[in-house]
Amino acid sequence: MPAFEASVEVHGATHRTRFGNGQVPVAADLVGLLPSGINNGDIIDNRSPAHSGASLAFRYISGVSGVTAAHEEIYPTLMARLDITNAQILALNTTPLQVIAAPGAGNLIEIVSMVLENVYSTAAFAAGGTITLGYGATASPAAAATVAATFLTSPTANQVIMAAGALATNLGSDTINKPIYITNASANFTTGAGSIKLRVAYRVHGGLS
Repeated sequence: MPAFEASVEVHGATHRTRFGNGQVPVAADLVGLLPSGINNGDIIDNRSPAHSGASLAFRYISGVSGVTAAHEEIYPTLMARLDITNAQILALNTTPLQVIAAPGAGNLIEIVSMVLENVYSTAAFAAGGTITLGYGATASPAAAATVAATFLTSPTANQVIMAAGALATNLGSDTINKPIYITNASANFTTGAGSIKLRVAYRVHGGLS
């Protein structure tokens, strides 16, 4: 069992996060950082003001009092943002969009969640098909739950939807070191005047083959 687990937001080198019995500076290069003076049962108390910036999730695992390099694991949760224009939506079936670059040999991107905002403008979309976030230039296999086309074809005002990450059994060659793309099935959407804001929380798992 982990000694404790928490999420913090990174706002630059001056941002500080309290680890129960002391403060440790939080910087963008947190991977490899070994905080001192942390014991089992300590509680992270993040009291810094909210600012925009990357988001990181921590898990500290320790079998004895204190955290050492042998006991510590840090799992960063990153955020990808993509604002999809009207023209890009209207071509999303024929021209999928890259959301996250390939992570490198032996690494796999895990989608934690995605949020889509349909920014409505004067007219809903028509036609189109299921929206998919997935691996490779064709967004297949899917890396998250799919979103029905009605998310774009039905609303008459701004709409938001959240979908959880999900990966069924698939070939490693189709998922490891693959970028993440978004597309839609069947055909391009038509007639709509709006745009989409996409936000994706993800992690990268290494040491795979």
